[in-house]
Amino acid sequence: MGSESGLRTTLKKKISDQTHYIRVENTCGTGTPDVNFAWNGHEKWVELKYLAKFPVRKTTKVTLSCFTLDQITWILSRWCVKKGSTYLFVQVGDKYYLFNAHGANKVYHGVTTMEFKELAIWSGGKGWNGDELLLALEYPPISAF
Repeated sequence: MGSESGLRTTLKKKISDQTHYIRVENTCGTGTPDVNFAWNGHEKWVELKYLAKFPVRKTTKVTLSCFTLDQITWILSRWCVKKGSTYLFVQVGDKYYLFNAHGANKVYHGVTTMEFKELAIWSGGKGWNGDELLLALEYPPISAF
């Protein structure tokens, strides 16, 4: 069975050899993403979410439990100051999806499974490669707000 904690462990295993990776526990402020890491002159903040499976009906909106207004506000606020700095990383079953702030905002407000998959700037299967994820983070498509 998966979880946000399991996703954090997986992400760390896949990229920690190449990054300075920290788990963030912020009791002073709300909405701060779960992890922060830096490599090759890049620094990223990533909010992690886990979903057991997509909705069965194509028209049903994907719902990420515990994706809060404070979290999306933090992601969007930081993105406005430094584009390319904040992301949402979601595990759905044995698949993984990365969203920039624009995609994360759409996911927060509700999208279908097809829209969810189309908004992802990177996706990977069970054996995804940390190098591929870092490459997607290093040269992300930047969406303007």
